[in-house]
Amino acid sequence: MKTCLTNLLCCMAACLALSLISCGDDELVYERYNGGYNNGYNSDYETPVNGFAGQWKGSLQVKCHVFSTTFLADEVYVKIDVNEKNNTIGTGELLCFYDNERCPVVAESIFFTWYVRDSEIVIDVPCDANLCCTVANWSVSGDMLTGVIKGEGFSSVLELRSLNGYNEWGKYSEETKYAVFYRNQAISGEWTGDLNFSCKEGDTEYKATACIRFQPKDEKGLRGVGEEIEYYEKPCTIHYESLYFTWEMVDGVLELTYPYDESMNMDIYQILLTADTFEALFNADGEFHLTKLVDYKDWGLYDKTTGYAIAYYEVEAPEAVRRMMSARTLRGQRLNERSRVDYPQRRTVSIQ
Repeated sequence: MKTCLTNLLCCMAACLALSLISCGDDELVYERYNGGYNNGYNSDYETPVNGFAGQWKGSLQVKCHVFSTTFLADEVYVKIDVNEKNNTIGTGELLCFYDNERCPVVAESIFFTWYVRDSEIVIDVPCDANLCCTVANWSVSGDMLTGVIKGEGFSSVLELRSLNGYNEWGKYSEETKYAVFYRNQAISGEWTGDLNFSCKEGDTEYKATACIRFQPKDEKGLRGVGEEIEYYEKPCTIHYESLYFTWEMVDGVLELTYPYDESMNMDIYQILLTADTFEALFNADGEFHLTKLVDYKDWGLYDKTTGYAIAYYEVEAPEAVRRMMSARTLRGQRLNERSRVDYPQRRTVSIQ
């Protein structure tokens, strides 16, 4: 009787162990097939990857889209790490450099995870789904890693050459798994265009036309002062508003500070600058296109004590409330396509 009971308990323990192992394998397979990353669990479900890890440089044609212009990365570096307990999964970093001086982006650093499925390398990029892809028919021969990429974000043929001693890694943010480095572009001059100002009187809304000046205060042209003048046409009660600001270029982002009203502070980025045009995004939800002015003279209209002035055509309105701007800074995910925003909120003027 004692022997039978012992045998029964042993059988139950074995069944339980098999059940737990089976559930663990199912969970691992589920995580892999759904783009997950299982940390530290060793399984023989897939053939181990040999020679895939390392530092590489090659022909990945990563694209940077700014408005209607597309720039291709001139140099792309790839770092591939294998999980120390399971060499069928791992992480990596993609470092893309843009040498075209018109491209506002100098470099992008992009984190990714990878795992093996059906003899293909599946690459998941958390900050940009357009860069997710699979690598088929891959092989490592000598110092070359080759294969076929299935995904719209890259060229179809993969050719990477092994690197030794490359050490410019870890640039991406741990929080966002992505980092972007902008070109420092000197900003100066006088421009005109639509900066998304409007005046609402009752049920009627009047759009303003802006003139804006950037006056450098250092030799490199990376900081200075400026003025923004918003003009309205009749029958709007307001003739113009004159706004003083200071500005500074920080890591490719043009930061405008309005001392009289912090809610109007603006971050301008993705700047495309030519001799006659100034295109940019601002505050993550707005876009403007400016053209160069010649010999504009009506500056210095603001009140020096407040940095702000408003003038009316005939009779001053009983009350005017300045627009409040959404002051959001671009942080986080890579913007693969920058679509035009027709009516971004920048400033609200209401006259009762």
